[in-house]
Amino acid sequence: MEHYTVEDGLLNNKVYQLAQDSSGFLWMVTQEGLSRFNGTSFRHYLNNELSGPGFPETSAMRIYRDPHGGIWTATASGAILSYDPLRDYFEIRNDSTTRLPAVALSFYQDSLQNFWIGTLNSGLCFWNRQQNTLRTYRMYNHPDSLSDNLITDISPGTEQGFITISTTKGTCLLNIKEEKFYRLWYNSENPEDNYKHNVIRDFLETEDAFYAGTYGGLHITSKSDFSVRHYYSTGEAGKSLNYNSVWALVEVGNGDIWIATYGGGINIYHPEKRNFSYITRENSSLMEDNITGLFRDQDESVWVLTDNTGLFKIDARKKWIQQFTHDQLSIDGIMSAASLSDSIVWIGANGGGLVKLNLITNQIDHFKHDASNKSSIGYNHVSGVSIDGKGDLWLSLAGGGLNHFNVREGIFDHYLFEAGRNSVSNNALSTVLATDSVIWYGSYGSGYGTYNPDTGVFGNYNFPKSSLQEYVDVNNIYEDSSGNVWILTSSGVVLYDKKLHEFVSVIDNAKPEMPVSNFNFYSIAESPSGRIVLLNDANDLIEATYNGMSSVDFRKFDLPPGIVKDKRLIEIMKITDSVTWLVSRRDVLRLESDGGYNQFDRKDGLTGTEFYLLHRSRPDISMVISDKGLNILNEDEFQSPVDGPSVHFESLSILNRPVRVGVRDSIHGVSLERNLDYTDQIKLNYRHKEFTIGYGALQFYSSGSSEYRYRLKGFTDEWVSGISDSKVSFTNLDPGNYTFEVQASLVPGIWGPPAQLDILIHPPFWQTWWFISLAIVLVAGLLYFLHYYRLQKALAVANLRNQIAQDLHDDIGSSLTKISLYSSLLSNSEEDDQSNGFLRNIGELSRDVISQMSDIVWSIDHKNDTAGNLIIRMKQFATETFEAFNIDLEFTVKGVQSGAFIDPLFRQNFYLIFKESVNNICKHSRATKVLVEVMFDHGKYSLRVTDNGRGMMLENGTRQNELNVSIKEQKGNGLQNMQKRADRIGMRFAMDSMPDRGTTIEVG
Repeated sequence: MEHYTVEDGLLNNKVYQLAQDSSGFLWMVTQEGLSRFNGTSFRHYLNNELSGPGFPETSAMRIYRDPHGGIWTATASGAILSYDPLRDYFEIRNDSTTRLPAVALSFYQDSLQNFWIGTLNSGLCFWNRQQNTLRTYRMYNHPDSLSDNLITDISPGTEQGFITISTTKGTCLLNIKEEKFYRLWYNSENPEDNYKHNVIRDFLETEDAFYAGTYGGLHITSKSDFSVRHYYSTGEAGKSLNYNSVWALVEVGNGDIWIATYGGGINIYHPEKRNFSYITRENSSLMEDNITGLFRDQDESVWVLTDNTGLFKIDARKKWIQQFTHDQLSIDGIMSAASLSDSIVWIGANGGGLVKLNLITNQIDHFKHDASNKSSIGYNHVSGVSIDGKGDLWLSLAGGGLNHFNVREGIFDHYLFEAGRNSVSNNALSTVLATDSVIWYGSYGSGYGTYNPDTGVFGNYNFPKSSLQEYVDVNNIYEDSSGNVWILTSSGVVLYDKKLHEFVSVIDNAKPEMPVSNFNFYSIAESPSGRIVLLNDANDLIEATYNGMSSVDFRKFDLPPGIVKDKRLIEIMKITDSVTWLVSRRDVLRLESDGGYNQFDRKDGLTGTEFYLLHRSRPDISMVISDKGLNILNEDEFQSPVDGPSVHFESLSILNRPVRVGVRDSIHGVSLERNLDYTDQIKLNYRHKEFTIGYGALQFYSSGSSEYRYRLKGFTDEWVSGISDSKVSFTNLDPGNYTFEVQASLVPGIWGPPAQLDILIHPPFWQTWWFISLAIVLVAGLLYFLHYYRLQKALAVANLRNQIAQDLHDDIGSSLTKISLYSSLLSNSEEDDQSNGFLRNIGELSRDVISQMSDIVWSIDHKNDTAGNLIIRMKQFATETFEAFNIDLEFTVKGVQSGAFIDPLFRQNFYLIFKESVNNICKHSRATKVLVEVMFDHGKYSLRVTDNGRGMMLENGTRQNELNVSIKEQKGNGLQNMQKRADRIGMRFAMDSMPDRGTTIEVG
């Protein structure tokens, strides 16, 4: 039973009514407003959200789910509202002309989607939704009218065209077409009731009957013969209501009718047995008995509405695991238990005496030792409990001998050890078994024995003589389906053959052929087909077949590979022909015959983390004890784990500010177009550095216990698991597209369908495609402009060089040519020798100037800025010059690309160095042969000029092959100019020369 109050999120502890929409959300109405609950968190809709023009702020009292799953409510100011899930708000659907005349207490929507609304003291209202008209039916002094104006419930009629209306003065059937009411009255079987039995609070139709809950009890009308039974409080427990004021009715899955009473808690009517059980403040966790309403949800849980203490949730299904903690049972530990029905369990406590547990009402009764009362239990440590054929209990006490408990009279009989007399063998008993004829008991250290209640005779036995041990502890005594008794001890197993009336040693340490490694056996179970399985302290499961005449066959019980490698088995809980239930120290195992298995522990609903051996006389109902309490397992209700619950998105916030539907945030400028749960994509911008998404698993079976996992695709494909919080925050995500996925699980490893939300984070404008495209265009344009500018400048320089070259050639060249011409004419005239010498000098000088000018013109002409033009110029000059001096020329070029660009400065200086070397050869070397080599290697040009002339002795005594001579040490401006030009273009100049061996000049 779960409890919800304002501390858990309720608006008010007094909830008027509940409803569940088509998505599965639970809706509740209180004085402060409405709330939507997903099993974990609440979303509230306060009264101011239910008001509008012409409808001032007032509260609602009822909430209604229409046949299509929509949610409706009505306020005290007369507004009729429906919930819009897309926009997450309530919309007023009527206007001032169709205002309800009073508070709505009940709703019903007919097949035409029109509404019938029952009011508080203002009769029945019919609201035509399509035409937006309102008609009111009231009680007046005519038998065809309503019987009362206070309408408590409206439901479909038994025939088409009729509706059933419950009032505080009986029930009415309305013929909609004829607009005629038929009044129905109930007769009371309570002589003290004159009118209360017709104050109808709730009306319920089931497959077999009509139920009317009234202020004076419960009326049940049979559909088969229309007979009516009236139940009211007579004081007879189980046969009548415990309180007459019935406020609500609900049918649960097993056909029982749950009845809310104001003053008597919950009464449960069992139609098949026609009796009652009760859930009250005294026998359950209910905090009050004033129950104002009941609601059954889609998971078969019943929600209990109280007057002042909030909501309670009770799972009406028969759970396959029921938990009872030590605190609930008011004991410190459990040693044994027994039960012959699914309603009463007798528990032997470790120090707490005997406990009676009612599984229906949760009522707990204690029976403890009282030294002043000889009829009380003899000792509080109850090691074994067994029920005989009369329904009485036999108890083995770990220090108090054997006790018999007369359940009907509540009296305990004590049987203690008495030396020298026929009695139990020991007061420290370990277990007990009640059979049809005798009571079997086991002891600690004194073997086992029997007691015949008819004769009062005890029989005490030790292990058979074949045993190597004389004294043993008895762990368990079990009667199989053939009536044979199996006695499990610390030294083996003994069987009592009922037909032969003799003991048979089944397993003991004197039989080395036994397929066991340990002889301490403590658990036994039998399948419906008669298979006996035994468990020892070494995890050996032995299947034993007794063939009679002291013959026993054995077979090792096969387990799935690895299932017990890390487990300490302590009990065989139950065996069927297809399933075996085992208890280990840490969990409960369900083994299937095909090798499949399930493991259950605290996550699956078991109380406790460590489980112990439970001493019991027979496997009646399956029970498991732990360090925390008692677990009762109903294997028939076990179902394979189902898929996890669905997840719904609840909220979105940016920097802790909620983002709402249709309301633009004043700071972040963001709003949702529709409810987040109906939104496919949210759009954020890069400034939203931190945002939080809230979600919840929509389930009420195990509220608050969902586990989540999520991932953000686009950031990572890995799941983040082990999440219990129902929200997740993200910070500093890069702009882009993401997909958020989240799943929920109730059972480890079994996940529900993923809820998915796309997230688009817009980049800053400088990261957008249009800005990047514009920037690329601008940069490209700027580069083009710069390139165009440099190209124009280069063309201008080239044009200027062409102009200079043309001017030099045309003006200065022509003038120098005239000088040279005039000097030639003068030299040919008949003048003296001195004048002729001067004139020859003028001619030579002018020719040199013309040559130099030609070189300058060639060097500044941009058309000559290629390696090919340089080579042609060099070769042409050398050829013309050496021919004049009869010198043979060999001109070689290696690695030079003729179309390669050469810097004008480099071209000019490289050529003039070459030219100077050629002139020096012609003037001084007397050579007959010259080798010119122009090379381009590793990105660099080099020049070598070699002649076979007379050579010379360098002034510093440098010999052949000693290059890199310092030119400054040599005489002559020519060599120094060559060195300077080489330095100007970053090249090395070297000369090698010996007398009569020629000269080599290298530039590189």
